Amino acid sequence: MLVISGRQGQFRELRFSCALVAALAGFLAGVPAWAVDDGPPDAKIELGEKVVVLPHPSRIRNRMAARDAEKADLAAIAELTAQANNLNQERVLFLADRDRFQTRKAEMARRIAETARRIESEQTVLQADLQAYRDEMERANAEIKEEVSSPSGRKDSATVDRLANWRQSLLLRQASLKTRVDQMDRERETLQNDRLNMTTTLQPVATDLSARGERLQRSAERAYRQLKVSYEYGLQIRGIVSGQYGEKTAISDALLQSVSEQLGALARQLGPV
Repeated sequence: MLVISGRQGQFRELRFSCALVAALAGFLAGVPAWAVDDGPPDAKIELGEKVVVLPHPSRIRNRMAARDAEKADLAAIAELTAQANNLNQERVLFLADRDRFQTRKAEMARRIAETARRIESEQTVLQADLQAYRDEMERANAEIKEEVSSPSGRKDSATVDRLANWRQSLLLRQASLKTRVDQMDRERETLQNDRLNMTTTLQPVATDLSARGERLQRSAERAYRQLKVSYEYGLQIRGIVSGQYGEKTAISDALLQSVSEQLGALARQLGPV
């Protein structure tokens, strides 16, 4: 500071000091916000639409501030553990629904597979019967043709009757085979409809379960992250209250153990759902 004796000097000293303060204020006004160091960031816990701000321990300067931070963290822990319990119940329901869906899907697939195998087996037998019918019809036609082409004086009535009965038997057999073919076609169409119905029925359920699983995953990640912040903050505040100020802390060992167990349960939920 420039010192000048006398009243004039005092006036100049005051004017110089004011100018220095004004210059300093002008300089600070031109400093961008990002260049000002506010120290370590506070922890923030989002509880629905409410945000709980937990001041950084370095900014806790007295007993009252420590107790306020302890109270805020206890409230956050209570809310977060309740959310974790609700999340666990939702997961139990989700897993039960998913198991029921998987059982239903497996049962539908099993019935369709059994039907497909039965139809395939019946189709094999039917094809063999059709081929046997064609072979016998070919032999019958050959004999009938030979009998028709023989001189009328050499025709045997017994042979004619046999061929006629044979032909009639083959016609009845043909009708029976046609009925079986038609039935086979209907069963194949039913099988195809069952496969389509399985897809159209299960796909929306599978999509919904997938979306629920993803929501649960995101919720578990968020719950774990926030509860871990609150847990670690509680350890710090507990040390400040009991160690720095020598007072009994409300953040007990039992509470921290319970929160630690819930963190472990949430961590196990962070794998694929």
